[in-house]
Amino acid sequence: MKESAAHPAWEEYGLSRTECAIVDAFWSLLEEKPYGSITVRDIVSRCRIHRNTFYYHFQDVPALLDMTLRIWADSLVGQARFDTAADCVLPVARCAMEQRRVLDHIYRSERRDEFVALIERTNRYIVTRHIEAATRGLRISQQDKALLILYYKSTFQGVVLDWLNADMAYDLVDTAARLCTLLDGTGRNAVLRLLDGKTE
Repeated sequence: MKESAAHPAWEEYGLSRTECAIVDAFWSLLEEKPYGSITVRDIVSRCRIHRNTFYYHFQDVPALLDMTLRIWADSLVGQARFDTAADCVLPVARCAMEQRRVLDHIYRSERRDEFVALIERTNRYIVTRHIEAATRGLRISQQDKALLILYYKSTFQGVVLDWLNADMAYDLVDTAARLCTLLDGTGRNAVLRLLDGKTE
């Protein structure tokens, strides 16, 4: 699925033409100013629709944000591949860098907790798919697999949150690429050591 550099392709997620216009206007506003400053008036003025039309499709701005973020998270999953850590992480990091103004405006709002929870769920899903691929054909217990998932998920989640808290001052793609190089094969090697009964 091809995604725009600016935002996901809204029409590919079952939205009507009017809903696409509303979400697109909302996303463009998020690039310009904090989430808490965006009003229904701003949105309908940007996409040139009547206020009642907005409320026909969305209950309010928080409901619009919830749906927009779900699509954004789905688009991240759609861009990820799961054979290696780099295949999982680098597409997500590139997307985050391209959309950093939007993400910053959401992160520094009253919806921060929900946003972080969404990042965590998306991260867990991507990491789980990677660990499943990396351990395919190996006899590993579900408990040990869960620990590997927790390790990778916590590592990458920590990097993303540090990047957000650092005002996105460093290049997330470069950092993620270097981290993937450092961790390359560690998950599978840990499993192989476990299966061989070896410790370091």
